[in-house]
Amino acid sequence: PLRTIQAAVDRAVGQANATVVLRAGTHFLEKAVQLGPDHSGLTIKSYPNEEAVISGGKKVDVQWTPHELKPAGGFKVLNDLTIMNGFPNNVTIRDYGKKTSLDACSDACQSDGQCTAFTWHDETQFLLKYACWGRLDGDFPAGKHVGRFTGLKT
Repeated sequence: PLRTIQAAVDRAVGQANATVVLRAGTHFLEKAVQLGPDHSGLTIKSYPNEEAVISGGKKVDVQWTPHELKPAGGFKVLNDLTIMNGFPNNVTIRDYGKKTSLDACSDACQSDGQCTAFTWHDETQFLLKYACWGRLDGDFPAGKHVGRFTGLKT
């Protein structure tokens, strides 16, 4: 066994119809494997009944943790969804002003007895950055929209 694929292909130089056999797993490359005319006829393959992958990507060790968006007030929060389908008019949609967090928008809707749902716009929404709008009529015309979080009363 050799430490790198490059070392294995270099050892195969000059051998007619040489084969480099890789064991199971992902083999990450620090740099591209250099092959030239001296490697003509070379075969690189997986060991029988195993799957080897050659990757030019970087191996990262990431520890993912779940993040639940559950603001106070009994709302089910949906990411990248808007239910507004319009603009504030104080009949169907109320503008609660700029709220710098999802929780603050949820609180504004919760404190308004007419609010049945809210949409909060995150920092990517340019002119609507941090806008918090509440739905007053119970209608939920939903649409996908990145950067918006919608809370529906449960």
